[in-house]
Amino acid sequence: MLEYSFHESLKNSNTQTGTPVSKFFEYTEAHAHDGVGETLSTSQVLLETLRNSEGVFFEDVSSMYPLIDSRILVRREDVEMVMHSLFENRDILIDPKGLYPNVAWWDLAQGNEGLKNAFLEGRAHLNGVVAVVGFEPSEKLDIVDQKNILDEPSLFWGADGSNLDRHFVASARGTVSHDDLRFIVFRFPYQHFPESEMTDAEIEGGEKNPQGKLQYIFRGIYLPKTKGQIVH
Repeated sequence: MLEYSFHESLKNSNTQTGTPVSKFFEYTEAHAHDGVGETLSTSQVLLETLRNSEGVFFEDVSSMYPLIDSRILVRREDVEMVMHSLFENRDILIDPKGLYPNVAWWDLAQGNEGLKNAFLEGRAHLNGVVAVVGFEPSEKLDIVDQKNILDEPSLFWGADGSNLDRHFVASARGTVSHDDLRFIVFRFPYQHFPESEMTDAEIEGGEKNPQGKLQYIFRGIYLPKTKGQIVH
């Protein structure tokens, strides 16, 4: 059992020189556009920083999702912007240049469909590392659902014959406050993930990687709505 508490002193000191988050932003300033060749180092710096956040760190994101008991929005977002919101309480601005899908609705009952749509929308990444934020809708956001977006199909067919339900997508405009964040999921390319950070299930031959073909590794940060919430 893990007890969650908000670390107010940590929140106030994280941007000071020498703290993990200050090192993260110093790193991204120098290497944000270096590409896949820098992915391993990016993963290492990011993981170190996340363990010093105010949220609960999850190695198994499937254990995190059941903690969300309401229908929320999910969105692929710029990693640096996500970190500014997580550590500095900044709003995340959503300001599209038109009406097109940039968020998806998600709840536990629908499984992975909303999250798949979120990872599909947008191209934001940090040297190959992708972030998806889950947040509660608020009066600061204008939401237009899929059925009201011109020419947006309700089903997407992949080249391999797979399909993706697009009823969950929507177009959002406005801001997401730090307090509305419920979780953040980070997707790391398997081949550029620190081996020392892998679980037994993720290493080649493990439960999640029996044939050594695992493409991605996911890590999550859960942000409870209530201070002092107990997370099992």
